[in-house]
Amino acid sequence: PLSFSFGAGTIGLVLVDDIPSDSVIITATACAALEQGVPPSSTVLALNGIDVSGLTAEELMLVLQRSARPLSLTVQPPPSGFVDAAEGAAKEGATVEAVQAEEAAEAAEAETPGAAA
Repeated sequence: PLSFSFGAGTIGLVLVDDIPSDSVIITATACAALEQGVPPSSTVLALNGIDVSGLTAEELMLVLQRSARPLSLTVQPPPSGFVDAAEGAAKEGATVEAVQAEEAAEAAEAETPGAAA
């Protein structure tokens, strides 16, 4: 497992429920999480040393938002080859806003003839 410490500001995690393993995985990182090297597709194990394995992604996000800083996040990096599975899980509906934004961008491209990708 790897541990990361976050101060004030946005952490930058996109979380998704991994139903088969009954855990929460990180599907994307930005901001402080990206700067610190939090691996995408990692399983979230603990927050401030407290096991969070029983929480859903939504519950964990609420706890993260309400937690005092500094905040310690412990994750289990993915085994090799697992990254694609996490990305697929995210597109299955866990990050609805991201999927909607992607669909809107694709629709806009379809409406603009000759637009470069």
